[in-house]
Amino acid sequence: AQQFIDEFSHIYRYVLETIEQPVATVSRELDFTRSYLFLQQIRYGKDLSYSINIPADYLELLLPPLSLQVLLENATKHNIVNQKKPLRIEIFNEGLFLVIKNNIQPKISKGISIGLGLKNLVKRYSLISSKEPVFLVETSYYVAKLPLIKPENHERINN
Repeated sequence: AQQFIDEFSHIYRYVLETIEQPVATVSRELDFTRSYLFLQQIRYGKDLSYSINIPADYLELLLPPLSLQVLLENATKHNIVNQKKPLRIEIFNEGLFLVIKNNIQPKISKGISIGLGLKNLVKRYSLISSKEPVFLVETSYYVAKLPLIKPENHERINN
């Protein structure tokens, strides 16, 4: 119970600290992501697993805050997550992109999704970079590629 409270507090604090910020470091986003996924694992148990494999030299690169949360929420919102069909999420780098990949096992839709989260993410990127996120389906996987911004490039854009 104490770890749940600690992780929930970490999430809440991060949201409050970054809500008005255009960018966050990969390091801070990954700390938030670990807390968020901890809470999701309480909900789904062993039916949700994840791996994060980002080299240390990528941790100071930048991206819009809460970018990963949008994609992780979509993964659980649009896919079946149960013992027969566990959801597997991988987070890794591919060049100067942060890649979020999950297996596809679609829920029977109860409504039409209008993709506001992804549209919002693309718009937030347009404010800080000339590069756009890439969203695609590869065989049985959904893949999102988020451009990572070098701090010196962000400084140049904002000055």
